[in-house]
Amino acid sequence: MAVEPNIETARRLHKAVSMGGLESRITLVRNAISKDRNLTRMYTAPTNQGVTIIEQKADKKGFQTANTILMSDLLPLITFKRAVMKIDIEGYEHFAFASSEPLFDAIDIPLVCMEWFHVKKRAGNKASEEDRSMFAHMMKVLSDRQYVACSCVETYSPLPVNGKWPYNICWRKKQTPPNGDNTHSVAMTPV
Repeated sequence: MAVEPNIETARRLHKAVSMGGLESRITLVRNAISKDRNLTRMYTAPTNQGVTIIEQKADKKGFQTANTILMSDLLPLITFKRAVMKIDIEGYEHFAFASSEPLFDAIDIPLVCMEWFHVKKRAGNKASEEDRSMFAHMMKVLSDRQYVACSCVETYSPLPVNGKWPYNICWRKKQTPPNGDNTHSVAMTPV
């Protein structure tokens, strides 16, 4: 399953899936995941097609719109019991986790990979009250389910609680071995 609201990225993904003959194995959901169901605007950086940002301001050119869904809205589409989640929403990850509990309770997700730099920046000292609240909720969802922040390279070694974390991190369930087997790959958000 892949969730991708950016039309150009979705086209490239669809082409790659078709070229690989994987149409019967991948479901592409053309929405953005957020804290509520709404119509939102997205801005794609003209110099980096991988940077698509949910943007509420109207002061930039190059917007496209997308309907947002809750992470739990994916449940009726999911046909597997175990998956790896890769989430990269350019600092909007904490909003996607707003209704993530039903998904995490229904599916064994041993590993959640995310670009941490933007999340940390958005939830930092200058964060809004809403950002701080949503960030705390995301951290609670992960900690309540025994996830530990780890390096994304080779050994998935735990990161220090009060240390500097790398640009990308993985959240690994404590009881999951670093090289878990029989896991489906799931890209839950835009790249």
